[in-house]
Amino acid sequence: MDPGRTYRTSVMPLSIFLVLGGTILAALAWVVRVPIALPFPFVESEALNRHLFGIASLACVGIGVGLLFRNRVAWYALLVYLGVGMFLPAISALDAKAVALGGNAFPVLGTLLNGALGIGLYFALRPAFVDAKRQCGPNKAVNPSGGSGRC
Repeated sequence: MDPGRTYRTSVMPLSIFLVLGGTILAALAWVVRVPIALPFPFVESEALNRHLFGIASLACVGIGVGLLFRNRVAWYALLVYLGVGMFLPAISALDAKAVALGGNAFPVLGTLLNGALGIGLYFALRPAFVDAKRQCGPNKAVNPSGGSGRC
């Protein structure tokens, strides 16, 4: 797929969603004081949970802004964020209080859902962040006129 088309159809909507969603979630965590029930395993304090949730929301805003400007560091930060999102429910299976509240369904289904979502986003967004030379291959020349960026 063409990197420009991938950027317009996949990266821009996701970055706008991350910026708006992260801003709203940060406001809900710090301003409105919506009750939060154990979003992070092994964290007992509601205030610490609220601050960690707000920081994660601001990380979404930062990643979204970086993706909007096609920043490769933001791309790697998104991959790390998706990886943490996949392993967080799995780690919560070790927390006895979280398992007592929700059972084992949340850790298993949360890990599977987050893993599938992360893998899908990786393959959907990867063409927008691949170098033109690596996309064409080492022996093919990149079209210097710009154009559509094809080999």
